[in-house]
Amino acid sequence: MEHMKKILLYLLLSFCFSVALTKSNAQSRTRSFDDNWRFKKDSLLNAELPGFDDSKWRTVDLPHDWSIEDLPNQTPDTVAGPFSRSSIGKAATGFTVGGTGWYRKKFVTESAHQRKLVSIHFDGVYMNSDVWLNGHHLGNHPYGYTAFNYDLTPYLKPAGEENVLAVRVRNEGKNSRWYSGSGIYRHVWLTVTDSVRVANWGVYITTPEVSTNSATVKIKTTINNEQAANSNISLVTTILSPAGKTVGQTQKALQSGANTVNIDSQTITVSNPALWSVETPMLYKAVTEIKAGNKTIDRV
Repeated sequence: MEHMKKILLYLLLSFCFSVALTKSNAQSRTRSFDDNWRFKKDSLLNAELPGFDDSKWRTVDLPHDWSIEDLPNQTPDTVAGPFSRSSIGKAATGFTVGGTGWYRKKFVTESAHQRKLVSIHFDGVYMNSDVWLNGHHLGNHPYGYTAFNYDLTPYLKPAGEENVLAVRVRNEGKNSRWYSGSGIYRHVWLTVTDSVRVANWGVYITTPEVSTNSATVKIKTTINNEQAANSNISLVTTILSPAGKTVGQTQKALQSGANTVNIDSQTITVSNPALWSVETPMLYKAVTEIKAGNKTIDRV
């Protein structure tokens, strides 16, 4: 019991940071890719090919879950809405129906994306997903509860031309002890960066020393340089208070080697930090920037 009290006290006195890339702090590097997908629940051949005819498919916005859609013309064994007595998972999956579903999205390469790195980020797809861009297989992600991403850059069409992104999702068999959903059930993001950038999930923050007087903030930043030349950059990290005011900042000049991954550690001390508690859940924000001269080339 005493051990549990200490854990609870630690949680209540934590110095909390927002480090996730969300809509509020993504800035221009990342934008929502949720709108106007074509969808069809069926096991289809060649649906990954750009010329496949999806004109009669339904248009859906993400997040989307085909297992709980209340569609017309249910089969005779329907219990209610999307639920079916013939569900493979039975009660373990709430009598919902899995199967195979396809998603396709067409988008035009923007001129601003030329000589940039473009990637697609899926917050979650249930489950066993395969992704293609313009007929090129980008990869398979079998697990349904974790995020994943792919680099689109090698297969993007030139500016002004249309691309086709295709996603096959297979939710088959008894695969969960509770209801899981089926399809692209979380948000999708398109990220555009320069060749020197903060790596995906590349900011790691700890606060090893916290008191009412001060907090030690350690930031570990992973920087990817995917160009064929060294780059002289500055790494700037700014700590913003819950009110949005700058309470700490550090700046360091770095040389990022060509085609390398660099990890840099920084330390910032924040005076008189506002401690987090259930009653006052104070949340600080860390803003990481990579600068080349006076130009900010990436910001997370």
